[in-house]
Amino acid sequence: MQRHPFVIYADFEALIEKQTERVGASTDGIHAHHPMSYGYFVKAAADVPVALMEKYDIPQTPVVYRGSESRDEVAKHFVASVIALATRLGDLLKATNVLISMSVEEVRMHNARSVCDMCKLAFTETRWKVTDHCHLSGRLRHTLYAPCNLKLATPKFVPSFLHNLSKYDAHVYPYDFTDYWAKLEQLTLPAIEDFYSTLTEEHIKDTEYQFAKDVSVMYAIRADRLGGLGTRFQNRHFYTTHIIITNWTNITYLLIITNYN
Repeated sequence: MQRHPFVIYADFEALIEKQTERVGASTDGIHAHHPMSYGYFVKAAADVPVALMEKYDIPQTPVVYRGSESRDEVAKHFVASVIALATRLGDLLKATNVLISMSVEEVRMHNARSVCDMCKLAFTETRWKVTDHCHLSGRLRHTLYAPCNLKLATPKFVPSFLHNLSKYDAHVYPYDFTDYWAKLEQLTLPAIEDFYSTLTEEHIKDTEYQFAKDVSVMYAIRADRLGGLGTRFQNRHFYTTHIIITNWTNITYLLIITNYN
């Protein structure tokens, strides 16, 4: 199957609100995870024209939304935002059908091709060859047997991958410290002891704290506050998630299929 020309990579950050709640015969809940921000990045195939993305208002840089005490329904906002984005992507795909444009060399190579690029069967009088091209750019992609070409129809959904590493997250961030909204407005990096994780029952190392200090200086935490530090990590997640998913590693991700009509 042909790869979808668009993929959405997303990430959430959460407030770790302290609580005490019996959730089983021998289990106590000590935290409630409340989404505080989300971000997503739309990765387009290399041959998708920039003008087409601009026409349909498809973001070309990371989109980040941070909640607050007065707008705390972050998850609902994310769902509405992604559904609206998927609708625009669907409109783009349904309305765009650029005719194929082939160079003299591409015509020569197509005419010389004797087997289908997909099924590898030889072309005959009854198994005729056709050109497969990108309907968004007009670029030639393959020389195919006609039924194989029909199998490459773009699916009516947009794949969305949410970052979700096995140890909750893979960066140095004081999750237990950020237990209510006002903490996100702090202008200085928390002390090293505030980076203790009740999930792993571990303190961070001095080298890890130094890294957090370096990042806070690099991204001017005083200007963007502590909440902005999580935002910076989200931006990094988009790009690493794209690389990981593209190369099919074994890290666990949640895949959401966002349909459009």
